[in-house]
Amino acid sequence: MKKIKSVVWLAFICVPALGQVGINTTNPKATLDVQVENPASPTNEDGFLIPKVSNFAVSSPVSKGLMVYLEDTENNNTQPDGFYFWTGSKWDSFSGWKLDGNTGTTAPTVPIGVSADKHFIGTTDAVDFAFATNGLERMRISSSGNIGIGKNNPTKRLDIDANNDFIRIEKLASKNTSLKTYYAVVDAGTGEIGMSQVENVAGQIMRIGIDDGITYSSTEKALRFKDNNDATEMGSVNFINSITGSSFTEGGSASTDKDLINLPAGTYRVTLKVNYISDAGSILQIGTSNSLSFKIILNNAEYSKHYTSFITTGILGIGLLSGGSVNEFVITDYIQLSSASSLYFATKREAGTQNYSIYEKETISGTNSYRSIIMVERLR
Repeated sequence: MKKIKSVVWLAFICVPALGQVGINTTNPKATLDVQVENPASPTNEDGFLIPKVSNFAVSSPVSKGLMVYLEDTENNNTQPDGFYFWTGSKWDSFSGWKLDGNTGTTAPTVPIGVSADKHFIGTTDAVDFAFATNGLERMRISSSGNIGIGKNNPTKRLDIDANNDFIRIEKLASKNTSLKTYYAVVDAGTGEIGMSQVENVAGQIMRIGIDDGITYSSTEKALRFKDNNDATEMGSVNFINSITGSSFTEGGSASTDKDLINLPAGTYRVTLKVNYISDAGSILQIGTSNSLSFKIILNNAEYSKHYTSFITTGILGIGLLSGGSVNEFVITDYIQLSSASSLYFATKREAGTQNYSIYEKETISGTNSYRSIIMVERLR
């Protein structure tokens, strides 16, 4: 025992003037300077061993900087084994985040700083957190929470400088929507990407029937449909209107009245299918050629005009004793509306002398089959 005390005493009095202690050195460079005898070939006992504990003390240490090595073989503590020091309020690890990954971590479930034992990478003061490769910054999380890629001053939640390159997202899952569709839109001025919510209108259609009992001549009249624009009038099998925001304005009973189809802004394909029949002629009437026009009228202005014709023929080409044969005419057009608008259809005889009327429907097995119809399909 005396010999051990002498060795320790000699260690402490190597440099008494400076108060420095050297172990295995006569020239200590610090308050405590511990060296091994052969640094190039150390033994398996060379080193400095600090106290080991299997659990942290129940009561808080009295001094900051106290250091221990946690060797929790019985798993009494949730923190991983390693070196710890007392900060004055908690035991903090020396190891930090390892290059080959960490184990035993617990992600925060409450705001960081509320729970002392949760793990994270980042800052606890109002300073940005930067990521770099090859000595160059690649990504940054600002102190306000904005993420910048290629930018060191992000001003949006995700702020990317694509450097005139593309951004690629692979293997996106498909998502079906019923009434709404969401689009990513780019502001041409700022480059900002946002979300646009629009109604999923592709495939919304309208199908209504044209009324009969109206004689058309050289005076232009509107094609009427006020008696065939709902399921009660046409029957649920024949009537369709799934265009959201559309409606009908029914005219009165005067020959100059017109029925309107009111449509919201959008792009539409409009189809008019008309079966018409010539009125009866006189016995002595010789066959004549009749030219007809059908118009699409948009907001009380002619949008498009289409022509067809029929020839009045009777027995041996002399007159008609009753109504002539049924003729069919179909037109299709496209309309793009920037705002809510109304349209209707009109017709008149451009040449010839024979009047005509619309062949509305035919009853088959007690069910009406509509011959003359208006169809509107919303494309977008």
